[in-house]
Amino acid sequence: MKNYGFLLGFFLLLAPAWALAADASIPRSALSVAPLEAYDLLVREPEKAFLIDVRDRGEYAFSHPARAYNIPWRFAGGEVMLEAGNSGASYQLNPEPNPDFVGVTRSLFKPDDQLFIICDNGRQSAQASDALLDAGFHQVRQVQGGVWGEPFIPQDHLRLAEKYSANYGKGGLISGWVYWGLPMSHTLDPLYMYPPDIKRARTD
Repeated sequence: MKNYGFLLGFFLLLAPAWALAADASIPRSALSVAPLEAYDLLVREPEKAFLIDVRDRGEYAFSHPARAYNIPWRFAGGEVMLEAGNSGASYQLNPEPNPDFVGVTRSLFKPDDQLFIICDNGRQSAQASDALLDAGFHQVRQVQGGVWGEPFIPQDHLRLAEKYSANYGKGGLISGWVYWGLPMSHTLDPLYMYPPDIKRARTD
Protein backbone atom coordinates (compact mmCIF):
# COMPACT_ATOMS: atom_id res chain seq x y z
CA MET A 1 0.00 0.00 0.00
CA LYS A 2 1.32 3.44 -0.92
CA ASN A 3 2.26 5.80 1.88
CA TYR A 4 -0.32 8.52 1.20
CA GLY A 5 0.08 9.85 4.73
CA PHE A 6 3.72 10.70 4.02
CA LEU A 7 2.76 12.46 0.79
CA LEU A 8 0.00 14.45 2.51
CA GLY A 9 2.39 15.55 5.23
CA PHE A 10 4.97 16.58 2.63
CA PHE A 11 2.50 18.77 0.72
CA LEU A 12 1.19 20.35 3.93
CA LEU A 13 4.73 21.39 4.80
CA LEU A 14 5.06 23.01 1.40
CA ALA A 15 1.66 24.73 1.52
CA PRO A 16 1.80 28.49 2.11
CA ALA A 17 0.51 29.69 5.46
CA TRP A 18 -2.31 31.70 3.88
CA ALA A 19 -3.70 28.54 2.28
CA LEU A 20 -3.85 26.69 5.58
CA ALA A 21 -5.49 29.63 7.37
CA ALA A 22 -7.80 30.73 4.57
CA ASP A 23 -10.98 29.58 6.29
CA ALA A 24 -11.41 31.70 9.43
CA SER A 25 -14.28 29.46 10.54
CA ILE A 26 -11.90 26.57 11.27
CA PRO A 27 -10.48 26.68 14.81
CA ARG A 28 -6.72 26.50 15.14
CA SER A 29 -6.86 24.01 18.03
CA ALA A 30 -10.46 23.44 19.15
CA LEU A 31 -12.48 20.56 17.78
CA SER A 32 -15.63 21.19 15.75
CA VAL A 33 -18.92 19.42 16.37
CA ALA A 34 -22.15 19.25 14.39
CA PRO A 35 -25.16 21.04 15.94
CA LEU A 36 -27.09 17.81 16.50
CA GLU A 37 -24.14 16.20 18.28
CA ALA A 38 -23.70 19.28 20.47
CA TYR A 39 -27.39 19.31 21.37
CA ASP A 40 -27.32 15.61 22.20
CA LEU A 41 -24.54 16.15 24.75
CA LEU A 42 -26.23 19.26 26.15
CA VAL A 43 -29.40 17.22 26.78
CA ARG A 44 -27.64 14.15 28.18
CA GLU A 45 -25.13 15.97 30.40
CA PRO A 46 -26.79 19.24 31.51
CA GLU A 47 -24.61 19.55 34.61
CA LYS A 48 -21.34 19.37 32.68
CA ALA A 49 -22.12 20.59 29.16
CA PHE A 50 -22.96 24.22 28.34
CA LEU A 51 -23.63 26.30 25.23
CA ILE A 52 -22.05 29.75 24.87
CA ASP A 53 -23.36 32.16 22.24
CA VAL A 54 -20.50 34.55 21.46
CA ARG A 55 -22.49 36.91 19.23
CA ASP A 56 -23.04 40.55 20.17
CA ARG A 57 -25.81 41.28 22.68
CA GLY A 58 -28.15 42.72 20.03
CA GLU A 59 -27.93 39.59 17.89
CA TYR A 60 -28.45 37.42 20.96
CA ALA A 61 -31.48 39.47 22.04
CA PHE A 62 -33.09 39.04 18.61
CA SER A 63 -32.94 35.24 18.79
CA HIS A 64 -30.63 32.64 20.29
CA PRO A 65 -30.39 28.91 21.00
CA ALA A 66 -32.41 28.03 24.08
CA ARG A 67 -30.38 28.03 27.31
CA ALA A 68 -27.32 29.50 25.60
CA TYR A 69 -25.16 31.79 27.72
CA ASN A 70 -24.27 35.07 26.02
CA ILE A 71 -20.61 36.06 26.32
CA PRO A 72 -19.80 38.26 23.30
CA TRP A 73 -16.47 37.66 21.61
CA ARG A 74 -16.70 41.08 19.97
CA PHE A 75 -19.09 43.99 20.49
CA ALA A 76 -20.96 45.94 17.83
CA GLY A 77 -19.39 49.35 17.31
CA GLY A 78 -20.72 52.64 16.04
CA GLU A 79 -19.66 52.06 12.42
CA VAL A 80 -22.49 51.31 10.02
CA MET A 81 -22.04 49.01 7.02
CA LEU A 82 -24.46 49.40 4.10
CA GLU A 83 -25.47 46.21 2.34
CA ALA A 84 -25.08 45.89 -1.45
CA GLY A 85 -28.07 47.05 -3.48
CA ASN A 86 -29.54 49.16 -0.66
CA SER A 87 -30.91 45.99 0.90
CA GLY A 88 -30.21 47.17 4.43
CA ALA A 89 -27.50 48.10 6.87
CA SER A 90 -25.81 46.68 9.94
CA TYR A 91 -23.45 47.80 12.67
CA GLN A 92 -19.93 46.52 12.24
CA LEU A 93 -18.26 44.56 15.01
CA ASN A 94 -15.26 46.07 16.75
CA PRO A 95 -12.05 44.55 15.38
CA GLU A 96 -10.69 43.79 18.85
CA PRO A 97 -12.06 40.93 20.98
CA ASN A 98 -13.95 41.59 24.19
CA PRO A 99 -11.15 42.01 26.79
CA ASP A 100 -13.34 40.43 29.48
CA PHE A 101 -14.32 37.37 27.42
CA VAL A 102 -12.03 34.88 29.15
CA GLY A 103 -12.56 36.38 32.62
CA VAL A 104 -16.35 36.23 32.38
CA THR A 105 -16.19 32.67 31.07
CA ARG A 106 -13.98 31.69 34.03
CA SER A 107 -16.53 33.22 36.41
CA LEU A 108 -19.26 30.94 35.06
CA PHE A 109 -17.57 27.67 34.16
CA LYS A 110 -14.91 25.28 35.39
CA PRO A 111 -11.87 24.34 33.28
CA ASP A 112 -13.17 20.76 32.80
CA ASP A 113 -16.72 21.72 31.77
CA GLN A 114 -17.74 20.82 28.24
CA LEU A 115 -18.19 24.13 26.45
CA PHE A 116 -19.87 24.39 23.05
CA ILE A 117 -19.21 27.72 21.35
CA ILE A 118 -21.63 29.08 18.76
CA CYS A 119 -21.94 32.28 16.70
CA ASP A 120 -23.59 33.32 13.42
CA ASN A 121 -21.69 31.09 11.01
CA GLY A 122 -18.58 29.75 12.72
CA ARG A 123 -16.02 32.53 12.32
CA GLN A 124 -16.22 34.21 15.72
CA SER A 125 -16.74 30.91 17.49
CA ALA A 126 -13.52 29.54 15.99
CA GLN A 127 -11.51 32.42 17.42
CA ALA A 128 -13.31 32.33 20.77
CA SER A 129 -12.84 28.57 21.08
CA ASP A 130 -9.11 28.83 20.58
CA ALA A 131 -8.89 31.68 23.09
CA LEU A 132 -10.57 29.51 25.73
CA LEU A 133 -8.24 26.60 25.04
CA ASP A 134 -5.27 28.95 25.37
CA ALA A 135 -6.74 30.15 28.69
CA GLY A 136 -6.78 26.63 30.16
CA PHE A 137 -10.24 25.26 29.38
CA HIS A 138 -9.85 21.63 28.34
CA GLN A 139 -13.09 20.64 26.60
CA VAL A 140 -14.00 23.35 24.12
CA ARG A 141 -15.78 22.63 20.84
CA GLN A 142 -17.01 24.93 18.12
CA VAL A 143 -20.52 24.31 16.74
CA GLN A 144 -20.28 23.94 12.97
CA GLY A 145 -22.38 26.31 10.90
CA GLY A 146 -23.26 28.49 13.86
CA VAL A 147 -26.83 29.59 14.57
CA TRP A 148 -27.95 30.39 11.04
CA GLY A 149 -25.86 27.96 9.00
CA GLU A 150 -23.54 28.07 6.03
CA PRO A 151 -24.36 29.14 2.46
CA PHE A 152 -25.78 26.40 0.26
CA ILE A 153 -22.89 27.11 -2.10
CA PRO A 154 -19.76 28.34 -0.26
CA GLN A 155 -18.28 31.63 -1.42
CA ASP A 156 -15.11 29.98 -2.72
CA HIS A 157 -17.20 27.63 -4.89
CA LEU A 158 -19.39 30.26 -6.53
CA ARG A 159 -17.30 30.74 -9.66
CA LEU A 160 -17.10 27.03 -10.42
CA ALA A 161 -20.74 26.50 -9.47
CA GLU A 162 -21.78 29.20 -11.94
CA LYS A 163 -19.75 27.47 -14.63
CA TYR A 164 -20.72 23.84 -14.02
CA SER A 165 -23.55 23.34 -11.51
CA ALA A 166 -27.29 23.25 -12.07
CA ASN A 167 -27.59 24.31 -8.42
CA TYR A 168 -26.04 27.73 -9.06
CA GLY A 169 -28.44 30.47 -8.06
CA LYS A 170 -30.16 28.36 -5.43
CA GLY A 171 -29.94 30.19 -2.14
CA GLY A 172 -30.48 29.15 1.42
CA LEU A 173 -28.39 28.08 4.38
CA ILE A 174 -27.53 24.59 5.55
CA SER A 175 -26.16 22.71 8.55
CA GLY A 176 -26.61 25.33 11.29
CA TRP A 177 -28.60 25.19 14.55
CA VAL A 178 -31.75 26.60 12.91
CA TYR A 179 -31.43 24.33 9.87
CA TRP A 180 -31.86 21.27 12.13
CA GLY A 181 -34.84 22.77 13.95
CA LEU A 182 -33.12 22.88 17.33
CA PRO A 183 -34.75 25.00 20.07
CA MET A 184 -34.51 28.78 19.77
CA SER A 185 -35.59 31.46 22.23
CA HIS A 186 -36.60 35.12 21.97
CA THR A 187 -36.68 35.59 25.76
CA LEU A 188 -33.90 37.34 27.67
CA ASP A 189 -33.39 35.32 30.83
CA PRO A 190 -31.02 37.07 33.29
CA LEU A 191 -29.52 33.65 34.11
CA TYR A 192 -28.05 33.44 30.62
CA MET A 193 -27.47 37.11 29.71
CA TYR A 194 -24.01 38.69 29.65
CA PRO A 195 -23.18 38.91 33.40
CA PRO A 196 -21.60 42.43 33.43
CA ASP A 197 -24.85 43.82 31.99
CA ILE A 198 -26.88 42.22 34.77
CA LYS A 199 -24.47 43.52 37.40
CA ARG A 200 -24.70 47.07 36.02
CA ALA A 201 -28.51 46.88 35.91
CA ARG A 202 -28.62 45.93 39.60
CA THR A 203 -26.34 48.78 40.66
CA ASP A 204 -27.98 51.56 38.59
